[in-house]
Amino acid sequence: GGGLSITTQPSDQSACTGSNVSFSVVASGTGLVYQWKKDGTNLTNGGSISGATSATLNINNLSAADLGAYTVEVSNSCTAPVTSA
Repeated sequence: GGGLSITTQPSDQSACTGSNVSFSVVASGTGLVYQWKKDGTNLTNGGSISGATSATLNINNLSAADLGAYTVEVSNSCTAPVTSA
């Protein structure tokens, strides 16, 4: 089971360079794993990026290089079925 669904999609953000911007997603399910992507490429924390693998992505001191299409992939790790003795 583990029905995984995104209940609130990230909304489009527009911001001026030098400002801070954040994208949030709300998903339901257990053991959720988040991976934010920019133009299809996985983002990693560091520099201006934080929260690349959390429900909220933060970009600080926005630069022109940060412009692009941001998406988030939500998955969950299913555990093996447990059978009682």
